[in-house]
Parts: sequence; C-alpha cells; structure tokens
Amino acid sequence: MIWTKIKDVFTSPGDRTTITGVRPGKATFMGTLRAGEEQLTSPVQGVPCLAFYYRATWKAKTRDNETTRVHRQAECYAPGFWIELADEPLWVVPKTNESFTRDDHLTILGAGIPGLEPGEQLVQTGDRVRLHGKLNRDNEQPFFELSRIDILEARPLETKSGNRAARRKAQREQRLAKKAKRR
Repeated sequence: MIWTKIKDVFTSPGDRTTITGVRPGKATFMGTLRAGEEQLTSPVQGVPCLAFYYRATWKAKTRDNETTRVHRQAECYAPGFWIELADEPLWVVPKTNESFTRDDHLTILGAGIPGLEPGEQLVQTGDRVRLHGKLNRDNEQPFFELSRIDILEARPLETKSGNRAARRKAQREQRLAKKAKRR
C-alpha cells in the first residue's frame, strides 16, 4: 500500500497507459485513438478525423514590420471516440465542442482577404496521443472527459484516408488561395 502511494506520487501522470488503479479525477493517458460511431470531416483537406484545429491567418503590414493576425480559429471534436490503453479501451468525451464545416472554410476563402492562409491540424484514428482531462465513472463504467490532446505520433496523411479525390480538391483550393494571395 505504501509503495503504491509512493509510486503514484513520483509517477508522471503522462506515463499512464492503463486504467487499472486510476481513481476518478484529473488524469492523463497515453494510447492510440480509435473512432466511435461518428467522425468529422476536416474542412481544408476533406479527410475523416476525430478532431481538428483550424486557423486562418493573414499578414498585416505596418510601416516597419509585418504581423500575423488570426481571422478565424476553431477547435472541433467528434462526439466521442476510444483510446486504446494497454489493459482496455476507454471511452473519451470532449468537454467542449465547436461547429465548423467546410462551408464555413469556403466562406472565409471567398471573402477575398489578401494574404489569407488557412491551415488545420488533424487528430485521426491510429494517432498515438496523450490525453488530458478528468476520469469519471457512470454506473461503474469509466469514461474520460477530454480537455486537451497532445499528438505524440501522427500517421502519415497518405495512409489516413482513401479519399484521394477529396485530398486533391483541397490541395487545388489551397493553391488557388495562395495565387489569390499573391495578387
């Protein structure tokens, strides 16, 4: 019992790869993500994902320098997904969620803002991650209320989606946006 308490004190919360022995409350888990029933579609690349971080920026010029300004940013999560731990999978529910779609992205592109640069970071099935949040129990069934994701190892984009046409269309739109920026 004493050794367990000492181990808990000196073990980094980021080192947890099992749910065994973890009490409800703040926790951090490392594992591989697996999709739930629903996934999102990323607005820029058009690929399925569990979460994405969108950010559209532009350069503002003053007399002496150039500053990057944020036009729009969004952080969106699928309604729920799994993290595969060493002993068992754990259901993950995001604490907050925004709505941002491809139509929103196209509206921003169509605004004609000079120098606009949209970008996104994807979190997808098969990514190795560290999740931060709160472990809860519902009728003795554990679930994790997510507050932050750190990507430890992302799968290469080519293997994440078989939707080649959507990827090419998104790349074409990015090239057109860059050309419009140069004008």
